[in-house]
Amino acid sequence: MNERSAVLSTWRQLSLIGGVVAILLGIVLLIWPDRTLLVLAALLGIWLVVLGIVRLADAATGRELGGASRGFSALAGVIYVIAGIVVLANLHASLKFIALLIGLIWIFSGISEIVSGFTRVRGRGAKLGAILLGLINVALGVVVLFWPGITLIVLVWITAIWLIVIGFVQLYIAWQAGKAAKAADNDPAYHVIEEGF
Repeated sequence: MNERSAVLSTWRQLSLIGGVVAILLGIVLLIWPDRTLLVLAALLGIWLVVLGIVRLADAATGRELGGASRGFSALAGVIYVIAGIVVLANLHASLKFIALLIGLIWIFSGISEIVSGFTRVRGRGAKLGAILLGLINVALGVVVLFWPGITLIVLVWITAIWLIVIGFVQLYIAWQAGKAAKAADNDPAYHVIEEGF
């Protein structure tokens, strides 16, 4: 096996593993979207607690920090720990809050885009594009505000379908890399160059 075919074989193996994992993860998301969301909320809560502990440790041990900086670092740590505990204690409510936050962000960014479109001095296409994007953002934000649970599940489904498609693309790449590795191994021109040097 020459160097080129070894690289292609490694690429094939990595693409094969990545493709299978992506497809399996996508299937899991399609089968259990509710549980997936709860796991994500739990991971968010754990991350907030860990982040808070790190900030508290930084405040306690950070010698290069000044007094005010250490105080604010400790305050941030306490806030993160409390937020993480609240999220972990109320997974369903945390998911609804996240959905409502996404909805509000989309509405306010949509309003900003609409205003930006109307106040543009030049570029009719850019003006209409900004207004259209703003209207879409506002519409999506309103949908999320009125149906937060369904919206999150749809986002999980979209992610699942995306993972499955990416998985099949990776399997195709693995198949092509395997064919290329075999061709490189049987390429007489490469062997002549390899033996000559």
